[in-house]
Formats: sequence, structure tokens, C-alpha cells
Amino acid sequence: MHKPETMSGNAPENNPLLPGGLIPIEEWMLPGASVSRTLVGTVGYWLEQLRAEITRPDESFDSLDGLPELSADQLQQLAPEPDCQLHGQALTDAVQRLREADQCRRSVLLLVAPPFTGVAQALRCFPDCKTIRQRQDAPEQGGSKNYRLILPPVNLLMDAETARQWWQNQPMDQPWVISELAAFWRRHHDGLALVQELLRLLAADQAGEGVIGCSSWCWQFWSNYYPDAQLTPWVPAPMTDERLGLWLQQLACRNGAQIPVVRTTTDGLYVLPLESADDKEQNKKRKHANLLRNLAADSRGIPGVALAIWQRALRARPEVDA
Repeated sequence: MHKPETMSGNAPENNPLLPGGLIPIEEWMLPGASVSRTLVGTVGYWLEQLRAEITRPDESFDSLDGLPELSADQLQQLAPEPDCQLHGQALTDAVQRLREADQCRRSVLLLVAPPFTGVAQALRCFPDCKTIRQRQDAPEQGGSKNYRLILPPVNLLMDAETARQWWQNQPMDQPWVISELAAFWRRHHDGLALVQELLRLLAADQAGEGVIGCSSWCWQFWSNYYPDAQLTPWVPAPMTDERLGLWLQQLACRNGAQIPVVRTTTDGLYVLPLESADDKEQNKKRKHANLLRNLAADSRGIPGVALAIWQRALRARPEVDA
């Protein structure tokens, strides 16, 4: 096992909870696979390669095909599900930095994300997250207010006037957040009014300071429906191999544990830990597999998809009593 590197997190792209930070939607690109990966089929590749094992760092490599899958307890330790609260805090910090850098054209930031990124769950934690300024200020100084979560009404079928009144009754005089825009409309003639009115408020910059989470399919619909809105959405940066490695490492050592040593069972090449600055200074040369690069490509840079494949792939050498 290796101790995790200390990461400053002073910029969103340095935060292992949100590697790459937030980027404009037009800059989002699919991660590329390795050359060897493009020469074989997806199924065949993962059948052979995705059998990573957990080893001790001082052990020599022996091919161990057919190792059993990890137990639920082992998965919880080595590849747990992300913590929504921590993810929400990372997003809160990233949004604040965008605002402080004057990179948001409007007071409302639209955050578009593919499914299985965990963004909607993280945004629901915004009311419990504190901004960087709030964490730095003394309690008696007060400071900015927390976000308030706006939930959709039970009945989404309404006319334009009813939708206008509904938004007027929402707490938009202080920072607010909508975790998933798709929850505010239905594919029905009377089911579009709430989002139509919200987009009108956004276009007129009359909605106060807020953050809206929106799934990629939902954004595709409304960007075509209302092309003149000019909302300039942001997206989480795609998980490239390096970002994916940072993210998987922080999951494994979230509770203070050390980074596990992960190697492929086909050729013994290293997957984790990633090469650190100390390794470079000490001229420690480990041959790393292209597994993370190919995992990023096949998961289309989506962390939830990559984690599901990673969890199914991990194998552990059985403990041997001394």
C-alpha cells in the first residue's frame, strides 16, 4: 500500500473529488483509447484486461487468472461509491471560483452532465455545503447565505400564468439550486410551462443567483426548443486516464487508508498508484498499463460508468496466514 499524495485543491482542476473542474460545454471531448485498444473489440479487451488484482508493493508478479470477485466489504474499502456531500462541496467551490473569476455571463449557472455523473445527487447537498468564503469567515461575521433547494411542485400541468406565479413564490432573493431540471416538466402540452417561464427569467437575468443541474438529454431537448436562450452551460470535465486515476485513488483512501497497489493479471503492469513526484525524483520506474486510458474511453469519461466497470474488474489475492 502507498500513502496518498497530499493535494492542495487550490484550483478545481487539482481537486481529486472533481478532477478537471468545470469546463464550458463546447470544450467537452470524449477521452481517446490507446492504440492497442483500438485494434481489438471492447468485449474481448475487457475480458482479458479487466482483472486487476490487489497486491503488496514488495511482491513479485505472478499471473493469477480466475481470482474471485471482491466481497461487498472489500469493495466498500477499495472502490466505494462517491460521497455526495463531498462531491457537492467540490462543486460548490468550483462554482464560486467561476463566479469570482467573472467567467459566468449570467447570475444563474447551468450545469449540464451526462447520466451517472452524480451531479444531481451532489447538487441536492448544496444547502449543507459552505462556500470557501463562509469557511474562512468567523461565525460572528455572518457572510453569504447557503443555497436553498427548490423542489418541483406535485402537479406539473399548469398554464403560463400559474407557472409565473409559482416562480414568484420561490426564494430567489438568495442563492438557490435546482438539482435536476428534468423534474420540472413533462412531455405534455401543459407540462412545459414551468421550464418555459424559468428560461424566460434566465434570459432576462431576473432569477437571482442560482445553479441548475440538467441531464444531457434534457439539455438537448431544451436547447433545441429555445435556441436563443444563450445559457452557455458548464459541464464537469470528462474523466481522462489521469483524472480517473486521481478520482479512483481518492475513493480508495477517502477514510485515511493508503492507496492500494493494483496491477493487471495479464502482464503485471501497474494501474495504481499513479506515478508521483517522489517517484520521479527517486527515479522509481514502474511500467504502467493503459488500462485507465481504455477505461476512460469505454466509459465515455463518465465516472459512474467507469466505477461500475472498475468494481467488477477488481480481484484480490487471498490473505495467507503466516
